[in-house]
Order: sequence, then C-alpha cells, then structure tokens
Amino acid sequence: MRTSAIMHVLFRTLRGRLILSVALVQAVLMSLFVLDVVRRQHALLVENQFDQATAMSQSLAASSAGWIAANDVAGLQELVEAQQRYPEVSFALLSDSRGRVLAHTDHEKRWLFLTDLPAVAKETRLPGSPGVVDIAVPAMLGTQHVGWARVGIGESAASARLTDVARTGLWYALGAILIGSVVAWVMGYRVTRQLYRLQETIREVRSGRSKARSPAAGMDEVSSIARELNSMLDSLDEHEAALRRSEDESRSLLLNVHAAVVVHGPDGRIVKANPMAQHLLGISGADLREGLAEDPGWHFIGEDGSRLPVSEYPVNRILTDLLPIRNKVIGIQRGDGSEVLWVLVNADRVADDQGATREVIVAFMDITDRKRAEVALENRSREVHDLYNRAPCGYHSLGEDATFIQINDTELEWLGYRREEVVGVKRFSDLLRGSGRRLFEESFPVFRSQGWIKDLEFELVRKDGSSLNVLLTGVAVYDRSGKYVMSRSTVYDITERRRAEQQLRERERHTQALLHLSRHLEGASDYQEAMDAAQAAAADVLGYRNLWVYLFDPDGEHATALFARG
Repeated sequence: MRTSAIMHVLFRTLRGRLILSVALVQAVLMSLFVLDVVRRQHALLVENQFDQATAMSQSLAASSAGWIAANDVAGLQELVEAQQRYPEVSFALLSDSRGRVLAHTDHEKRWLFLTDLPAVAKETRLPGSPGVVDIAVPAMLGTQHVGWARVGIGESAASARLTDVARTGLWYALGAILIGSVVAWVMGYRVTRQLYRLQETIREVRSGRSKARSPAAGMDEVSSIARELNSMLDSLDEHEAALRRSEDESRSLLLNVHAAVVVHGPDGRIVKANPMAQHLLGISGADLREGLAEDPGWHFIGEDGSRLPVSEYPVNRILTDLLPIRNKVIGIQRGDGSEVLWVLVNADRVADDQGATREVIVAFMDITDRKRAEVALENRSREVHDLYNRAPCGYHSLGEDATFIQINDTELEWLGYRREEVVGVKRFSDLLRGSGRRLFEESFPVFRSQGWIKDLEFELVRKDGSSLNVLLTGVAVYDRSGKYVMSRSTVYDITERRRAEQQLRERERHTQALLHLSRHLEGASDYQEAMDAAQAAAADVLGYRNLWVYLFDPDGEHATALFARG
C-alpha cells in the first residue's frame, strides 16, 4: 500500500514528476561531468607516466653507454637495480645494440634477446604489456650506437588515483542530485500548491458552490491561470443567470402564448404541454403528462374528414422521417364529442450531440374560425361558379384580340361546342358571318376604348351550322395602368323573339292583303273582276301565281270548280 502510494506521488502527480525530472537531469549532467573528469585525469596520468618513463630511460641510457661499450655487466646490473627504488617501475633493462639483455631487474631474463626493438636507433614507445608504459632509448657513445636502455612503468597507481577521483565525483553527483531534488520539491510544492487550490475551487464549484473562487495574488503563470479561471466562472455565472432568465421567459411565453405547444419525449410520450394544448385536447395537465401521443380521449382527423392513423400523427411522423412539419392542417376530435377543432401544425425535432432525438416540439394554432370561413368561401365560390355556368343567359370574356378567355356552360350548350374547342382557340368573329362580322370588327375597337357596349344583335353560327340570334351587352376590364384586359359580356338568346317578330310581320302582311282583297271584292262589278282581285291577293299574300277556286257542299264531300287562273 505504501509502495503504491509512493509510486502514485512520484509518477502520477505533477510534483513527483517534477522532482524525478530534476533528479534525472542532475544525474545525467553529473555523470557526464564525472566521466569527463575521469577521462581527462586518465589522460593526464598517462602523459605523466610517459614523461617519467622517457626521463628514466634517457637517464639510464646516458649513464650506461660507457659501461655497455666496456661490457661491464656488473655495473650495468647495479644501474638497473637502482631504478627499482621508484615504486611504479615495472621493469628496467639494458641491452647491447643487437638486443642481447645485459642487465635486467628480473635476473632470469638476462642474456635473452629482444625482438621488439625498433629498427632505427631513436627514442620509441613500444607496445609492451597491457597497463605498462614501455619506453626504449638508444645508448649512444658519441655518435656510435652501443645499446638500448628500456624502462616500463605500470599504471596501477594511476588507476587507484582514477578510482579515487571517480568515487569523489560520484559523491558529488549524489549530493547534487539530492540538493536538486530538494530544490525541485520546494519549487514543485510552491507551484502545485496553487494548482491544488485551483483543483479545490473546481471541486467546490462542481459541488454547487458557484461563488467559489481561487486566490490569484501572484504574477506567475499559475496565478494567471487562476485569474482566467475566476473570470471564466464569473462569465459562467452571468450566462447561467441569463439562461435562467431565458428559461423563465420561455416558460412564461409557453404558458401565455395563444398557441398550443406539446413537448414529446423520444418515445412519443408527452412530457410537457401548455394550458392552450390542454384546452384544445380537452384533457387536464395530469392526464396529458401521463398520456402517450395516442390518447383514447381524442384523435386527429385529416382535411378530408377521415380519422388519421397513429403513424400519421405529427410526433410519429417526426420520429419516423426525422423531418420538420410545416403548416399542416389537421382536425382534433375531442372525446366529449364536440365540434371538430381545426389546427395548423408545425413540428420540429430537437437532437442531442450524437444526433439522436432528444424531444419533439409540436405547436398547434387554432384555425377553426378560419376553416369555417374557408368552407363558407368555398361554398360561396361553388355557388358563384354554378350561377355563372348554369345561368339562363350566356356569359363570356374576350381577350385583347377578341379570343375567348372564359365562357359559361349555357353559351357552350347553345353553340354546341366543348370548352376546349372555344377557350383560347376561337375568336368571337369566328362565330359570325357576313354583316355580323363586319359589325363586330367595327364595334370591338370602340368597345375597348369606351369600356362598354349595349344591346348589339348578332347572328351566331352554331357548330352544326344553324343560326343563333343573340343580344349582347358587355363592359371592359382594365388593369391599374388603364390597359384593356378582357371583357365581361352577357348574351341573350333572341332566336324565338326573332321568329315571333317574323311571324307577326307575316300576319300583318296577310291582314293587309285580305283587307285589300275585301275592298276589291266590294268594288267588283262582275264575277270575273272579283276573281282577278282574288288572284292578285293570293299572289301577294301567298306568293302563288296559279289560283283554283272550288265550291264545297255543306258536308264537304262534293266540290264544284268555280274558277281557275294561271
């Protein structure tokens, strides 16, 4: 448990990581420093050993040159053994120029031959044994090379000194790491103390103390973060206050708006509704909150009067299609059997951050009065349409070029045409012949100019070629700029009147002819004169040129020819 706590502090806290980082940096830097010092000290010791071996070899060569030439082996041995007073000397020897050992600190090696001497008589460092500096110096007698002096100095003392240097450097490194760790702990404590205060402030705010703030008296980065945190908390408080005000306003608007608003959950259950929705649906707030979209107390109906299936309810359409509903007209049939209420529906889906439906908001606007007005207007429109098309007279409208724009069923029936054969196809003059066409072409420009025309008689040609006598009265319709748009004309069928007038004229002519015949008969002097007057009257009234007169008996069975002329 204690180990895990220590590991947590060292590796999972900012303070522990700071201490470890400083200690690691100190360890690396001090290790590099100690290694560099040891390397430099080793190089210095090696150089000193080389200089010492060189000096000893040169001294031994100078003092032994004459004895080598005299082959004084005993004297040479004394010189060699005298070098052993130096503790670091591994060996010393003297040889002749051929490499035969004349004197050696190791007596057993005398009279042996050296094989590693340089070919040229000059001062040379020989490879020798590991850990030994081996220097060979030629012994010169004047200019004559008489032999070699060779000294080897071991590195054991230098290694001991290097070990002491490394040990001392290690202690210095450990001291530096310790001091650095303490300094890092102090710095980490001062830095993380502010961070822990920030953390504590965050905990307090999370627990509900929204007014908690972190001290920010310093000028360092942590104090700057604390000031930013305090500023952010102040802004959050302001936003939260504004949000509460907005929620209050939205709640007030939801309660007082003159529209029904129902909020559904993602499962279709009603979670909220304003009083207007309760009024329209005819249920209480408690019942509404406990109900689903399909409530047995009420249901929706379509504009055609049929009951909507539950799948077509606004909330279910939104949950299925995930698309908003705009200005859809539906009816609400409440459970009390009252009149259907017509509403205008708008619905939207509210999604969460992952795009899933969080709630569905459905708004109803009561348009029952408007719906009644629309129905009345539609009925009135049908009545006007029926009155126009089934009027006892003909109606039509002519465009600027006298082409039919509108015509009612009565006039079409008179003419024997279908609507598509006339509207936009025929001109009014196409239904005229002769003098009637000339009269229309003369009067139509005047009509467009003065805006009216009254009681013009035309003889129209039906589809089957027969004639239709009409009396036409019309007014012109203009746009705001005064340009002619169309006519509104009334047509009356006067065919029967024309026929009656013709019959009346015929009767008047017959009456006049009979009166004229009566006068001639009264003034006739004989039978022949009376028959001539009768023939003239028949020809004038009936248009006949031949005349036969018969006398019938009372029962009408027998006739006697009285007169024949023509």
